[in-house]
Amino acid sequence: MLVRPVEPTRIKVAEPEISSLLSNAAKTGNRELGWTFASRYNELRPKHPDGWRFGKPSDVQWLEVSQPTGALEFFVSRDRLHWMGQTTELWPFALLELPASLARLAKVLYSLHSVEGPPSQIVLALGVYGIGDSVLRPHSPHYIGYQMPLVEQQTLAALNDRDYFSSTPVVVTWEDLNSTPDRCAMHLVSQLYRDFGYLEDKLPREYDPLTGVLAFPR
Repeated sequence: MLVRPVEPTRIKVAEPEISSLLSNAAKTGNRELGWTFASRYNELRPKHPDGWRFGKPSDVQWLEVSQPTGALEFFVSRDRLHWMGQTTELWPFALLELPASLARLAKVLYSLHSVEGPPSQIVLALGVYGIGDSVLRPHSPHYIGYQMPLVEQQTLAALNDRDYFSSTPVVVTWEDLNSTPDRCAMHLVSQLYRDFGYLEDKLPREYDPLTGVLAFPR
């Protein structure tokens, strides 16, 4: 996933602060044990020319932060998108929470660490690759019918004749990202659901489209 200001927006964050933000999900309003960018195991390293890399490509997930532009790039392995059910099933909570967590991180970085103030517009994009044989159930895993056996569930490749999803980039305002970062991320996730043949009303109920907030029971 990519989050990037339309106009380069320099951010400046020292190593102790960025390390704390990236290892402690709660500091950005995310669940400590949820599907998020945060990790207590990834190693923080400087990234040329002036940024940070949290983790490495051999990890299940890693994140890159560019201080000159304010861009965030987040990568996860396909295994991170599976939790329960058949090995080809994508886990809905991972699909929703991972992008939302990055949008929440961007909100904190731009609001607290932008050298000249937050960017006026931000572009978001999402790509998920190697999922041609994957299936996705509608609704929440807490939905009464979710655990019923899969019947005639079509793979992404069968529906779209490709093994990847690539979103149409979405441009949001700073006001949007600051007030409802989850809604900004759901603009991307809803496109993925459409590729599996679902409208937005099939998103898990943990996301409230009226408030634009993704929330899980404690």
